[in-house]
Amino acid sequence: MKKWLAGVLILLASPVYAGENILYYRSETGDYIGQGKEKTYTDADLTFSASKNYDNGVTVSMENFTDTPFLWWDANFAAPGDVLLQVGVYENATRFPFQASNVPGLDFSGDGRGCNELTGRFEVKEIVYGAGDTITSFAADFEQHCEGGEAALYGSVRYNSDVPVETGDQCQATVAALQAQVESLQGQVDALQAQRDALQAKIDGFDIDGDGEYNGTDRCPDTNAGASVDDSGCSLTQYCKQQTTKRRCIKADWQHDELGVALPHDCKVVKTGRTTFNCESILSGKIDLVP
Repeated sequence: MKKWLAGVLILLASPVYAGENILYYRSETGDYIGQGKEKTYTDADLTFSASKNYDNGVTVSMENFTDTPFLWWDANFAAPGDVLLQVGVYENATRFPFQASNVPGLDFSGDGRGCNELTGRFEVKEIVYGAGDTITSFAADFEQHCEGGEAALYGSVRYNSDVPVETGDQCQATVAALQAQVESLQGQVDALQAQRDALQAKIDGFDIDGDGEYNGTDRCPDTNAGASVDDSGCSLTQYCKQQTTKRRCIKADWQHDELGVALPHDCKVVKTGRTTFNCESILSGKIDLVP
């Protein structure tokens, strides 16, 4: 996930090249193909050509055999099933041209180095087919890993394309900008939380049912007006309804909210069926409700 996020951050940066043939790659430490380097090549460095390959994909060749040392790179892309490559994202790619028929093919190699086994992904951003096997315009970004390794090579290929390429130079600035946005949003969240806490404190300080118990500690905030309540803000009727078992009902002590007092008790068991019962308050006057 972190590896892919790093690639995404590159794509979020501001463009620095557009409207020309470009090869750009950023190789992580441990990557065999790019040797841990970051490189950008244009028409001034390499001769670019593009054509359809035998999997109905695209091969972009980039070379310079005039200057020394010689430079040559090839980038191959293919869709699953040998169908024509189209604009879109291609996941779970393996090494071209040895990929299975149900997965995309990808290979970036050159300078005498290539992967024996390869995994990766790529996104075709632009493709315009010409006559026959010719390619008029092509743009793709890719990520590949050699031999099942963690180290990645992130790259971009442009052929007669105006789709911009973003290099890793802007990555840190982009991360800093995103971090600043996160911190700003967190500050707003903290401020809203403080307002909420202050409002809740005010609400807890009210006595919405007027029984003398503030909302923050009132277990029964809907007591009828004028009803006597215990120290948790519950009337006798409300208190008995809160008891959940026969034993609790029999041992209930309304004024003190204690369950260990056997007699006198303030709630009585009223059967409503063979196995069900209700706890109701004793209002017969047989017991003193005020301790």
